[in-house]
This record gives sequence, structure tokens and C-alpha cells, in this order.
Amino acid sequence: MITKVGAVCVAVSNQDEALDFYVNKLGFEKRSDVPMGDDGRWIEVAPAGAATTIVLEKNQNNPGQRMGTFIGFIVHTRDIQATCSELKDRGVRFTAEPKQEFWGYWAQFVDQDNNEYGLFENKES
Repeated sequence: MITKVGAVCVAVSNQDEALDFYVNKLGFEKRSDVPMGDDGRWIEVAPAGAATTIVLEKNQNNPGQRMGTFIGFIVHTRDIQATCSELKDRGVRFTAEPKQEFWGYWAQFVDQDNNEYGLFENKES
């Protein structure tokens, strides 16, 4: 039986720049950074305490992955206004400002390669 989602991949153009963004701007932890093959690295990052990690994969290693679009990943926060403010102070660019929807609060931001994420706060949180 499947017990969890271990990792999801995000296509990036430069692994060092991506690692800097996810660790120093988003505040994620670096969980793994090891050589992989002739020209790559296996880099995993995640929010503190999260079970699922994000693999920062060189785009040329998987040309089928799209880069620079909404990638379908949604990260959660308990306070969307404070999180957006903190991330903006760190240089994160938002493509959709926080907005209340009937199902919760929503915003969108992009990484260094314009991969777009959703940021979600449940109204009941």
C-alpha cells in the first residue's frame, strides 16, 4: 500500500540558483545534495518538518518537464498575509496577491525560473 508522497520534481535551469531561492528566500531546509550521474545533482528541499520534498532537477535531464508555468504545487501557511509580507521582504515575486475566496485565502508566487506556486491558507486555520 502507498503510504506517502516522498518527493516531487521541479525543473530548474540552474541548481545552485534554485537551491539559493528555496533555502534563502522560501526558508526551506536542504535535505539532500549529492552527485548524480556525470553532470547532475540530486537536491531535495522542503519546509521544516514536511514529509514530502521537492527535487530541484536540471531541466535538460527531463525535457518533458515544463518550466515557467503554474506547476500545480500548492504550499500551505497559517497566516497568508504575514507569509506574503515576509517572502516579499526576501525578494519573492508574487503574481497574485492574497485574496479571500469562499474556500480559503489564496496567493501565487514564482521561483527564479518563473515556476509558479499556489499559497493557501484555510479559512478555518
